[in-house]
Amino acid sequence: MKRIKQFITGIFIFYAFIALVYWIFMRPVYFNWGATPPEINGKMPGDELISPNRVVSTRAINIKASRENVWPWIAQTGQNRGGFNSYYWLENLFAAKMHNADTIVPQWQNPLPGDTVYYGEGEGYELVSFVKPNEYYSLRGWTLYLDSMDAGLTRLIVRYPSMEVKQSNFAKIYYYGLFESLHFIMESGMMMGIKQRAEKLNRK
Repeated sequence: MKRIKQFITGIFIFYAFIALVYWIFMRPVYFNWGATPPEINGKMPGDELISPNRVVSTRAINIKASRENVWPWIAQTGQNRGGFNSYYWLENLFAAKMHNADTIVPQWQNPLPGDTVYYGEGEGYELVSFVKPNEYYSLRGWTLYLDSMDAGLTRLIVRYPSMEVKQSNFAKIYYYGLFESLHFIMESGMMMGIKQRAEKLNRK
C-alpha cells in the first residue's frame, strides 16, 4: 500500500512539474505569438462582442505583400468557401471535409455581415459580424486585422476569444488541457497559410 501511495504521489508531482513548465515557459510563447504589447492591448473590431468569461489571445505575423494581396484569402474564409488556409488534413481528422483554395474565387470575395461561415461540413458555424475590405474580418470577436506597414509589407493581427470557460471548471480543464494548444497549431497554420498564398500572389 505504501508503494502504491508513493507511486501515485510521484505521478502527481511529475505532472504538476510538467504543467508548471508549460504554464511558465511554453504558454507565454504561443499565447500571444508574434504580437507586440501595443497589438495585444489595442482595440480591435469585434472586441465589444467578447464576454469576460472568455480567454483572449492576440497573434501577429508579417506578410511581404500589400493589404490588397492579403485580403482575398481572408475574404473567402470558411469551410463552405475557400477553407481556413491551415492544416486541412488535421481538420479532416474530425470530419470537417475541409478544402483550402489555392486560387482566388471571385464569388467569395464579397463577405457581408450576417453571412454564414462554417467550420465543418454543414455544422459548426458562425456569422460574419463586421467586415471592411482590405482591413478587417470578424466572426463574433475572432478578428483578422490587416495593418499596412508600407506598400509591400502588411501586418496580419489575429484576435481570438475562447469559448466560455471562466465560469466552469470542466470547461477550464478542456480548454487549458487540450483546446488552447491545438487551436494555436491551427491558427498559426492559418496565418502562415495566408502569408504563403499572399506572398506568392505578390510575386506574380
